Amino acid sequence: GGGGRGLSSILSGLSSAGGTQGLSGGGAGRMRKPRILICSHSNAAVDHLASRLLLEGLFDGTRIYQPHMIRVGTLHACSERVKVITLDHQTEDRIKQATGEAAEQ
Repeated sequence: GGGGRGLSSILSGLSSAGGTQGLSGGGAGRMRKPRILICSHSNAAVDHLASRLLLEGLFDGTRIYQPHMIRVGTLHACSERVKVITLDHQTEDRIKQATGEAAEQ
């Protein structure tokens, strides 16, 4: 939403927490990235945070990476810049990929 709600602080905290710090799994010496759920009473707040994550990524202590994200909700309530991460959009992409692969075989 608007200014003064701490969204930048949340994003900064997520990033500076070191995305994989203290998490184990995925084999010897490999760290897994955390799963983060972002909820708000405001679609605009979720979209703002998702947009910032798309632009800036997260820092895992070594490098900046682009987290895998899915935005759930109706498309009409979603801002244009984050439609690429909506469940509907990602499902359509996977169907197109599967259909294209099936047609080639």
